Amino acid sequence: MQEARLLPGKEKLPLNRHPWVYSGALAGDGAGLSAGLVAVRAADGRFVAYGHCNPGSKIRVRLLEWREKQV
Repeated sequence: MQEARLLPGKEKLPLNRHPWVYSGALAGDGAGLSAGLVAVRAADGRFVAYGHCNPGSKIRVRLLEWREKQV
């Protein structure tokens, strides 16, 4: 599974169940991610959520699940 890494300090909204991750919140703007399921991780590697990546959108990841063991 692909991983999307958040920039330092950008995990607050996703951890509070905000369903979108914008490209500017991702390391490298999420370049290199392809469409499909991704695990979103904080800058320090902690799991944040699972989501669906859309590399052609400014909303790069739409979050689906915040419990790591569910997927």
